[in-house]
Amino acid sequence: MEEVEQCNKLYMERYGINKESFFFEYDEEGKVTSIHLLIEELKKHFQCNFKGIDLLNLKASELIKAIDTIDPYIRDQEALRGFTYQFPDLGLTLWRGNVCTEEDLEADWFKELIPENQEDEKRFLFFETITFHHKEKVFQRFPETEINIEKNLTQRTTTYWEKEPDPDQLRELAIKFGLEIPKNLK
Repeated sequence: MEEVEQCNKLYMERYGINKESFFFEYDEEGKVTSIHLLIEELKKHFQCNFKGIDLLNLKASELIKAIDTIDPYIRDQEALRGFTYQFPDLGLTLWRGNVCTEEDLEADWFKELIPENQEDEKRFLFFETITFHHKEKVFQRFPETEINIEKNLTQRTTTYWEKEPDPDQLRELAIKFGLEIPKNLK
């Protein structure tokens, strides 16, 4: 653990990197189990390629498609909402705190934002954090549920909730945080 932290300190000093730009998780024996990379800062100094895929500079939509062909991600609620994608066989997790898509850039609500806020939103076309996990690290999964797609087709997925949020709860949260209430909740 000390050797890793020493190496980390050297990289930070050498490249003028913020202390939080990458950090480590350790097991009880002091062995590294996860490495978290904060993309925005690190891509100024490093390249991170995997099988020809630029992990730091590809837009989230392109990155997901590229890696999904190598190792299918866990289709859970976080992935369905666009925040977190876990690729268990690779020991890789991609995360972003908000989601912005190419379609959002053309939407009226986006065009109405001041340029400064538009630039802030565009950051979420990309992931914020990449985490590399030790292969034995277990991804948190919840019981599988079925989602009916058509009469005879079902897709298995995992979920983080025992039940879906109530529309009234979602409406209250939208009002509380000053968000536009989606048409299906009015």
